[in-house]
Amino acid sequence: EDPGAALGQLDEAIEVSLEGRPGATVLLLPRDILLSELPYGCESRAIDPRGGLGEVAFDRVRTLASMLREAKRPTLIIGHGACRSPRRDRIVAFAERYGIPAVVTLSGKGAFPNRHPLCRGVLGASGHPGAVQAIEEADVVVLVGASLNMMTRTVLGDLLEAKQVAYVNVDEDYVDRILTTRLKVLGDAGDVFSRLLETDCGPMDVPGRPPELNDMAPAFIPVDFGKTGELLSVSGCLTMYESMEVLREVLPRNSHLLIDAGNTGATACHLLPCPDEGSFVTALGMGGMGWAVAGTVGAALGGPDQEPRLTVAVVGDVAHLMNGSENNTIVEYQLPVVLVV
Repeated sequence: EDPGAALGQLDEAIEVSLEGRPGATVLLLPRDILLSELPYGCESRAIDPRGGLGEVAFDRVRTLASMLREAKRPTLIIGHGACRSPRRDRIVAFAERYGIPAVVTLSGKGAFPNRHPLCRGVLGASGHPGAVQAIEEADVVVLVGASLNMMTRTVLGDLLEAKQVAYVNVDEDYVDRILTTRLKVLGDAGDVFSRLLETDCGPMDVPGRPPELNDMAPAFIPVDFGKTGELLSVSGCLTMYESMEVLREVLPRNSHLLIDAGNTGATACHLLPCPDEGSFVTALGMGGMGWAVAGTVGAALGGPDQEPRLTVAVVGDVAHLMNGSENNTIVEYQLPVVLVV
């Protein structure tokens, strides 16, 4: 009845989208409201684009430090929430200081260097056995911006039920639907680990590379091609495995890597590390086939420095055909995009 009230609802929708766990918010307005003219003088209120995160509770940081100090084999599970943090380098710095191994989720590959000696690989569907083994050997597990979605926890079974689990993320209710944690630290993952670095967590008797993992193959196994064509399939075509190896060797630093859905995506998630200082985004949740083709436009243009970056999408043939107009946009704006079909 009051078209002006829609502005207040829009303000509320924006705030909900920004606070806590950032994400999309749907505001449904009836057609008569959409066609109405707003009264003169209606204004939308100013909204803080940083959302509603407050200061990290230092008492919980101290508790987390004590929990890690008492651990014999702590391990970090690093997820998408860490990728969103502008201070995610603090997570890496903390792991390096105390030699704590880490595994990354499919959507968290960009938050921890995938070729780092402490990285045990990808945890989840199409991930690496070494990542699951690292969780099996751990006594304390810290979820760092990891929500344990179905794609991640499908390989865990009830492994975490026997562990002491701490949860570091922007919201503290989501994880309660999945498991019971000993500690929850509300806040940006990078901010929490910045405070941890300021806290005396040592001495910790934590091996940087547990002895039983020393003989394991690295998560992203290098391939020796030998003679040209030696690994080609019987038909003489380049195999998917070989194409991922080529990509891995030629992707420059700070490039964007977008992985589409399906078997193509599963193979890329298993074989391709995130480019150093770059990003790795894959189709989880409701990410449908073909999204990566459209996503290249935004990724190529939307960097923090506003300079277009090389953006590579790995897509299946059918997924590529689902989005023809984006190819035109890529060409029209001369974007640095490579589509690997």
